[in-house]
Amino acid sequence: MSIDLSALVLGPCMEAWAKPVTITPVKSQPTARPYDVRGVWTVDNINLVADNGAPFSTRTIKLGVKLDEFAVPLMQGDYVRTLASNLPMGYLKDAYAPGAVVDFVVDNDQPDGQGGTVLILKRKP
Repeated sequence: MSIDLSALVLGPCMEAWAKPVTITPVKSQPTARPYDVRGVWTVDNINLVADNGAPFSTRTIKLGVKLDEFAVPLMQGDYVRTLASNLPMGYLKDAYAPGAVVDFVVDNDQPDGQGGTVLILKRKP
């Protein structure tokens, strides 16, 4: 007997914490129009040490999504758009007015094997 973690865990988590985003599938569906979905935002702080021993810190922004909410899985190069007010507080939130639109590009994804994936994003230039 298998357990449907997507329904039992991801579904309730999405209902509680997901924020709206607009996807423009320029790579996964080049002729498709933008569409609205939802996802859970997280920020990872990454600390590295350069070759010369100097510390270096950066942040990575991620969007967790439930795969069965997508007709076609997203690909590297697709666009994600959201309002600044939907972003996690640790991600440059003070740099934007709450109603500002912020655009990202999907850089990578990390499927969890349980019906979800985490999209690794970069700010769109």
